[in-house]
Amino acid sequence: MPYNPQTMNLNTAQANAAASKDSFGASGPTIIDIPAGVKLFNLKKEMIGQDVYLNVIPWGIETDKHMGVHNGTAQIGQGEIFAEMWTHRVEGVVKGNSLCLQRMYGQRCPFCEASKNSGAGEAKASHRMALWVQHVDAQGNPIGGDPTPKLFITSYATFGKELIDSAEVQGRRLGLPGPIPYADPSINGKIVTFRVENKSGGGFDFLNCVQFGFIPRRAPIAQNILETIPAIDKFLHIPTDKEIAEALYGSDTTAAAPAAPAYPPAASATPNYGAAAPAQGYGQGAFQQGAPATPNYGAPAGQAPGYGAPGTAAPAAPTGAPAYDPAATGYPEPTF
Repeated sequence: MPYNPQTMNLNTAQANAAASKDSFGASGPTIIDIPAGVKLFNLKKEMIGQDVYLNVIPWGIETDKHMGVHNGTAQIGQGEIFAEMWTHRVEGVVKGNSLCLQRMYGQRCPFCEASKNSGAGEAKASHRMALWVQHVDAQGNPIGGDPTPKLFITSYATFGKELIDSAEVQGRRLGLPGPIPYADPSINGKIVTFRVENKSGGGFDFLNCVQFGFIPRRAPIAQNILETIPAIDKFLHIPTDKEIAEALYGSDTTAAAPAAPAYPPAASATPNYGAAAPAQGYGQGAFQQGAPATPNYGAPAGQAPGYGAPGTAAPAAPTGAPAYDPAATGYPEPTF
């Protein structure tokens, strides 16, 4: 979905993230179906002691797989900065990570149930985030010369919490009504800068981001990038009952397991700014106003459709999609 400045409420998006900023995260390869061709931004060991500069790129919510659509803090068609994710580290027959359906959507979560049934108590759910970024230098020039945004999958513990706190503090210092609008794609936005440090915890080392700052942009984010950047919520992987059973107990015992998802997401909405209202369907009436020439941050995005409407099963991972392996370029992030 193209970024639409009429629906972008930076303060709301920032407040949603701030509400859970004290949660901590762990890495995982199965929480997002990364499309082929999408490149990832990773923190690397060689960044330790170095300053890193990022443009954070806003995008538009398209599906009710976005956690905020369910809990009432966001709407389909609204601009967004982060995709928040609650995840489980799965230690069954298959090891990996999966979305927690209970924490994300208030639905039955077999991983939570399995933990209780085993006598282990409440299953730990870690809080993570995904965002689009451009890796740039202090002047805003893309590192490597490619301005195409990359997907950054990280945690609140090692990145998000400090970013959110710093933006709020800087906003207060400048007398703003909210955090500094670093993700504003106009010239008013900021380059986010931070330092990477090595930290130990839980018996191993990991990369931590500290000393966040915000420096002026010399140019706005290109319109062609804002118009073509994908919605991250579309990529969230909703595990099927079969996938969950195989992860916990193995494939030999689950031949008859249903293939339907434990949480069936509704079909995604296709934006069509300025078009006539559809006769029926998901997202009806949410995209009927054209974007104004002057951004109007905080304007209503329209009424969000009901959550939990019947829809299609979660998409399979695309062929050729890159694996997300934080250990390949940096230390794996800890579970606290």
